[in-house]
Formats: sequence, structure tokens, C-alpha cells
Amino acid sequence: MINHRRFWLTVFIAFIPILIIAMMTFIFIIYPGQKYDLYDVDAGDVYYNLNEFYIRMNESNFKFGVGMSFLSSIMLAGICAVGYNAYKINSMDPTVIRAKVIAKDIRGQSFNTRGGVTQVATYFVVDFEFEDKTTKQFSVNATQFSLMFEGNVGLLVYKEYLKLYFIDFIVESLE
Repeated sequence: MINHRRFWLTVFIAFIPILIIAMMTFIFIIYPGQKYDLYDVDAGDVYYNLNEFYIRMNESNFKFGVGMSFLSSIMLAGICAVGYNAYKINSMDPTVIRAKVIAKDIRGQSFNTRGGVTQVATYFVVDFEFEDKTTKQFSVNATQFSLMFEGNVGLLVYKEYLKLYFIDFIVESLE
């Protein structure tokens, strides 16, 4: 289930840089062409030389500038989104809850790469049941997977932000 509030907050923060890039596009490409007659030619104004440069630009350079502004804003938005998500995950307090290991599973995935080489990826998945009889599935590494057995009861430590992040399972007893 999607948390719409988190989704739109992330989208808002990710696309703030687009507004900055759009403003830069206006300032450096569009506005100088509009204001070229506002400065005195004899004064030797620095902005006048900049304006003359942009006035002499042809249409293809203008399109290139707008295109590059758009592409750089998309890249900057992606970097901001990744940084925001990493910040949110790292700043969250972990959840500690009593749980029981109910199932373990090893999943494999194979895929072909260029040159006909087949690669295999292995995923270790553990299902936990909480005291309120709800279950959650976590992906763990091989070492953690080997230290857990079905029926183990203990404290599960995890974070949840857009997906589940397993941190640790402290075994208290076996059933």
C-alpha cells in the first residue's frame, strides 16, 4: 500500500531543483535577449557584453541550452530524491518488536548477460510472525540467514520506509 503523503513529499523535495534550473534558464538564456536595450552601450557595462553574446546565439544554441537545462534538472532531481530517501532511512528510529521465525527461503534468479554468460543471484528471505499474528517478510544476508532457525523467538529490529530494512534479530528462545 502506498503512503500518498510520503510519496508527494518526496516528489516535492525531489523537484525543487527543477525550479532552480528553470530560473537559471530564464536568467541566462531568455532574459538577456529581452533586456539588451536597457543598458548604455557607451558605459561598457559587463552585462551588455553578455547580452550581446546571447543576442547573437542562433536558435539551435537556444534549444541546446533549454535541453541541457531540462536534462540537468532531471539529474539533479534524481540526486535529491536519492539523498532525501537516504536521509529519511538513516534518521528513522528502528522498530524493536518481539517476533517468531516462521519460514526461511532461498530464492535464486538467473539471467543471461552479453556474450552468453549466465549469472545467478541468490536471495535469502525470512518470514517473521509478530505477537498480533501479522507476518512480514525480510531479505537478509547469508550470515544472518544461517543464524536463524524456524521456531526461534526473539527481538526483531528493523526500519520501514517505502520498504522493509532488516537490521538484526536477537534470539531469546526456541519453541
